Amino acid sequence: MKKINYSDRSSFYDFEVSKDEKIMFFLKEIANKLNIKKIINCPCASGVYLEEFSNYYENSLFIDIDDKMIDRVNKKIIKYNYKNVKTLKLDIKKLYELDDNMDCIIMLNQGLQYIKMKEFEKLLKKLNTNYLILDLFDFTKGGQLTYFDSNKYDEYYLSREFNINNKNIKRYNRYIIKDGKVYFKYVYYVNNSKVCETEFELYNYSFESINDVIKESNYELINIYGDYEFKTYSNVKGHYILILRRCGCEI
Repeated sequence: MKKINYSDRSSFYDFEVSKDEKIMFFLKEIANKLNIKKIINCPCASGVYLEEFSNYYENSLFIDIDDKMIDRVNKKIIKYNYKNVKTLKLDIKKLYELDDNMDCIIMLNQGLQYIKMKEFEKLLKKLNTNYLILDLFDFTKGGQLTYFDSNKYDEYYLSREFNINNKNIKRYNRYIIKDGKVYFKYVYYVNNSKVCETEFELYNYSFESINDVIKESNYELINIYGDYEFKTYSNVKGHYILILRRCGCEI
């Protein structure tokens, strides 16, 4: 069976990862709540929320590690004539190298969990952005995401179905948790025929461990939510969205 990677998925990522109205609501609300004008979205993938960032913020910088994903975003910028969004190819681990005067960095959909906790710790010591917004998930606490179901451990299940050019595509997920990491495998079927598969890994972040890192950094935790509707963290299994503010910054 054909093996594909993150870069290959760029050709259909906009169909596979559709917009979430809750995220759209959250992006608008935090712009107002925190008075954010200039924001970095990393990793941005194919730019699913490009329109929202353009509408809600004066300037946005979309960052991803993959050339093809960045190309997808650039094509949308040209097609829809977005004047206030730019792109940059960069690894999350090197965000501290940026010299942009941005108000905030936001990492949607567990984007931070591609890197080790030690690498996050290094980021917090070197970043000087006023705000960090981190969408994280503890996969050991139960709960569900669009690509994760705690009730389906080590078994394939249908997690996504979409259509491209009159072709019906079904994605089946499987995951295992081992040694602090979550190993995912996707298998894709086109018109019920198995065509390709991909694998990726995420680090599991417990709230307790990441909070310990924050306490030793130049940032302070000012809010924690259980989802994109600002629910209380304790009422939601596994999911937690952190709002960090740089210590001593003048807002």
